Amino acid sequence: MLNRLWHALPFSSRDMSCLKLREMASEYLDGTMGAKEVWKFNYHSEKCGGCNAFVSSLKATIQTIQSLPSQTASEELKQRLRQQFLQEPPKDVS
Repeated sequence: MLNRLWHALPFSSRDMSCLKLREMASEYLDGTMGAKEVWKFNYHSEKCGGCNAFVSSLKATIQTIQSLPSQTASEELKQRLRQQFLQEPPKDVS
């Protein structure tokens, strides 16, 4: 059924390249992408094995990171970092 739906859509996998999909992955995962772009994104990732693997890997990575216990820095560490930041002059990055 899903395969028949894909063929009825007014766009094709050519409407989104692998590069564009990778560039838009954060927007997709954050839920800030427009509906039509979501359809194109999903269409391409369903049809392209490499992009499907990329999106699956990215989702799994995010889930793993979110499942880790949160850590907070001790007040001592925060104070040491503040002192070090204030003592060191900014470095020229040019």
